[in-house]
Amino acid sequence: MTEFEGLDKLTRQLEEASRVFQSLGGELAHVTVVPGEKARVQAAIQQVEAAIDQKVSNAFEI
Repeated sequence: MTEFEGLDKLTRQLEEASRVFQSLGGELAHVTVVPGEKARVQAAIQQVEAAIDQKVSNAFEI
C-alpha cells in the first residue's frame, strides 16, 4: 500500500508543478532597464521577481 501512497503524492506534486509552469507561460511583466544605472537595474529585477512570485502563488489557488 505504501507504493501507491507514494505514487499519489508524486502525482499531486506533478499536477501542482504543471499548474505553476502553465501560469508562467506568456508575458510576466513589462520592465524598463537603463544600462549603467544600477538602481534601475535592481528595481527591474525586483519587479520581475515580484511578478513571478504572484504568478506562482496564483497557480496554487484553487
